[in-house]
Amino acid sequence: MAIAVPESSDSPATRRPPVRHHARRVSVAMAGGSTVAIGLILIPLPGPGTLIVIAGLSILGREFPMARRAADKGKSWAGAAVDSARRGAGKVSDRFRG
Repeated sequence: MAIAVPESSDSPATRRPPVRHHARRVSVAMAGGSTVAIGLILIPLPGPGTLIVIAGLSILGREFPMARRAADKGKSWAGAAVDSARRGAGKVSDRFRG
């Protein structure tokens, strides 16, 4: 009766990432999470709350793919809002020219 023993317990599938990777991931999560939290607090106040949330998601996106996708959606939404505001501002300025 033979027992199958794995070749090495240090295979890439079971090897844990180094501590440095975990420290980086935790620091990115802390920085991005706190930036998003500050942005959410600032949304009802006058100022760039939404932009701060998008910046926090961009920070989180360095380590977390889901946050990267959310930041990309936020950036495209912000770009569309800026384009819409520029088109609307042109219409308003034409009315005041006389």
